[in-house]
Amino acid sequence: MASDDGWQHIPPRGRKGRQRLADVLAMEAVNMQTTADHPPTSSVLSAAEITADHEKLCSRWRASSSYTDLRAIIAEHFAGHALITTAVCLGLGSFDVKILTDRGCRASHDAHVQLEAFQTIVKVLEERTSKKIKCYAQEPSFTPSDKAYLSSLGIDVLDSPAAFGLVTARTFVFGIHLPHYAWGYALAEHLPGLYVGTDLRSLDGVNIGLAEDEVLRKVIGRVGEMSREADRWAFPVAGEWDSWLGATFAGTDILWRRQEKDGDAVEEEEKEAQGEEKGSTAGLEKEVTGLSLG
Repeated sequence: MASDDGWQHIPPRGRKGRQRLADVLAMEAVNMQTTADHPPTSSVLSAAEITADHEKLCSRWRASSSYTDLRAIIAEHFAGHALITTAVCLGLGSFDVKILTDRGCRASHDAHVQLEAFQTIVKVLEERTSKKIKCYAQEPSFTPSDKAYLSSLGIDVLDSPAAFGLVTARTFVFGIHLPHYAWGYALAEHLPGLYVGTDLRSLDGVNIGLAEDEVLRKVIGRVGEMSREADRWAFPVAGEWDSWLGATFAGTDILWRRQEKDGDAVEEEEKEAQGEEKGSTAGLEKEVTGLSLG
């Protein structure tokens, strides 16, 4: 059901909840296709105001069991899983608003909390390796203030489709409620070491036209392939039930590839991936037939 702020509230379980999530995924695909060619050139909020909103909107999530459980999943299962050197955050949405009265609305809340989850995972990984992880973000609707805010956090903002070419076996890819066609680009060349995104059950429930059936089939196949090589956890939902926090990560899985190779083999695989051309989207276009991200 849509709330007064115009955002879709998605229960995290049950057939109706999955159908609503499918509707949101389809809606987001339309939104991304619409904004990709026309990125915003102005901002309503300043980067400082976005920073203040982030602290306010993320406080509930940081105090929830979802935050604690997420940290535990990453920290306790670090050994035996893919080593991560790069993190890519896709499709956050804008932290900015169209009018000042929209501050704190559902869309803004989710963008901030999802960014906080992305940063939480990165921080835990960095704590375990004592090495910095290079972070990138890509979102067609980012405003100038969004970009300035992310830059202040040390996150490089890329124009679509550049971030898709960064995916290797040592990449952490984060995309909550990301449209299936965007996952088609992200997973076309390489499977990431760590995937936090739409679960297979939700992907299977996406309602799309026949023209995109092939794309969805490929995405489901790629996520399924990764599932066979990874350990899986459902993204933790706050035990202290909160309708907003519960829906923010609905239909999301954590897939972390098992490290079955020795260090030298992984290093060689990384060098091969880095040696491939990253600037061109020709290979992605071949995999994701007939789609353009602008």
